Amino acid sequence: MHAKLNGRDWIAPLTIRVVSNQQNRQVGASAGEVSPQLRVELQRLSLRDAVIRIAEDQMHSAIATQSDGFGVYNIDAKFNWCGAFAYWCWQQACAIKSVPNPFGSNGGVLWSPHKGNQLRDA
Repeated sequence: MHAKLNGRDWIAPLTIRVVSNQQNRQVGASAGEVSPQLRVELQRLSLRDAVIRIAEDQMHSAIATQSDGFGVYNIDAKFNWCGAFAYWCWQQACAIKSVPNPFGSNGGVLWSPHKGNQLRDA
């Protein structure tokens, strides 16, 4: 779709993706679970850009629009979901691209400041 002004594009073209699963997302819950089309796209991106693209996919999913995120991204609901979400995006991107996660295998490093400090002091 294009919005035109004086015959020129007024805004960047809008990309519409049709996703046909119950949660309306291309990256699923298990490690490396991704639609074939998005897998190809992610392979072409840097790791950082792949993480951002995965986060964008989740932001437009039913999880983002119909829940608060607590208890969704492989973490107990008592912890802040935002850190778990960040770690989950990195973990998914690394699994899809077959590279090690720079944050390691312990998701607690990003779960919450409190949890991160507990792990550091352990």
